[in-house]
Amino acid sequence: MAIALALKPSNDIAVLRDRAPLFVTLSDGRIQNAYTIKIANMSLTDRQYRLTLSGLPQASLGLSGENGESGELALSARANAVDTYRIQVRVPQSTLAGASTPLAFTLTPDPAGEPVRHDSVFLAP
Repeated sequence: MAIALALKPSNDIAVLRDRAPLFVTLSDGRIQNAYTIKIANMSLTDRQYRLTLSGLPQASLGLSGENGESGELALSARANAVDTYRIQVRVPQSTLAGASTPLAFTLTPDPAGEPVRHDSVFLAP
């Protein structure tokens, strides 16, 4: 039991893709999907994280309620808590090969730590 507790990860991520609507076509022609990200910080201190995305070329991430978008997001989580964020992923329609594209979110603790990965999908028309 002591070994299991020692090897227990200090952070985790859950990714829930919004189902309504499945996708949105923006005025500039890009496709947007929305996701709810839950960060579980199981350490005794507040932590900063970097959220990145792989599997979608030219994708950008945006935090709901804030202006701007980039290739990665800086997020935080309180000690011994689960913090929730709503994000949007935007992709040019020309880069999508089909109606469903696999992607992966990677959450990396800053300044250093073991990254956590969660697979999901990006839906398009």
